[in-house]
Amino acid sequence: MYQDQLKLIYKEAGYLFTVKGYGGTQISQIAKAVGIATGSIYNIFKSKKAVLTFVLRCSLDKEYIESNITFPIEEMNTRELINIFHSNIEKGFELINLSTTHGTVKPGFKDMLSNLFDLEAEYRVAFNVINANYDIDCVKELASLFYFSKARMLEVFEKNIDIYIKNGEVRNISYPKLHIESLTEIIAWWAMHIGDRNPDISVETSKAKEIAIDLVMRAYASDK
Repeated sequence: MYQDQLKLIYKEAGYLFTVKGYGGTQISQIAKAVGIATGSIYNIFKSKKAVLTFVLRCSLDKEYIESNITFPIEEMNTRELINIFHSNIEKGFELINLSTTHGTVKPGFKDMLSNLFDLEAEYRVAFNVINANYDIDCVKELASLFYFSKARMLEVFEKNIDIYIKNGEVRNISYPKLHIESLTEIIAWWAMHIGDRNPDISVETSKAKEIAIDLVMRAYASDK
């Protein structure tokens, strides 16, 4: 009954929660963006926080929006959201947390960038909403876990970059830790933010990925 509306609410509410924040977003704004009456939102959701946790769950669990959802949708328990984060996002982080064997890293530098882009693009709505609303009660614990995972990922990148440099895949650079923050921000911007920062410009995800990886490879790949 509400399937098409749910998909629109996920898209529009996710955008508003990202650019305006939870406090700056009104239910009436979500309703207007979706093209329905404000009262209709309350037929679907019990509260604004229920919309927020719905958006997070839809991004973290791609099958949820197609499931047999009970209406009106209630605010999701934080522990449930964290469990979903663990079961889905951690699989993506494992592609970044690459093991080393005899001083080598598999896959190579370009493949690691590709894995990072895929992770950021796949869960970009959740990541953006968490970043914009980390101080909201129902998001705080999830945000702590998210930031911990990002910090761990940067540590792994630093270890891997050292090996890539020794193996000749990446050129010699000073202050590699600072470069890692820079190159991961390039990937994240093209994977997560281009649509939000430039809503009038439509860029296919595959093209954004191509551009992002090309920018980083031109800056850091060895000429060897």
